[in-house]
Amino acid sequence: MHAALGIGDEEIYLSDTFPGMKIKPGNAIEINITLDSETELRLLFDKLATGGKVQMPIDKMFWGSLFGSLTDKFGIGWNLDYELKSE
Repeated sequence: MHAALGIGDEEIYLSDTFPGMKIKPGNAIEINITLDSETELRLLFDKLATGGKVQMPIDKMFWGSLFGSLTDKFGIGWNLDYELKSE
């Protein structure tokens, strides 16, 4: 992430497109959301994926989270994350 904005108890993360990636309407931003539960993550992911395109299905990541990435039907990129609890 290149920047983070705090709004109350929430944060909005901002980042650029990757080097060599062409900017086109819709990919100038991606929205990153950290969810409070796996259920919440999966519900939101499925809703946003309807009519859109999944880039990375929800899976366990090396940083200890469930993570999925997609573009919604309007061309907006979303990255959804749920931090797994250590047992």
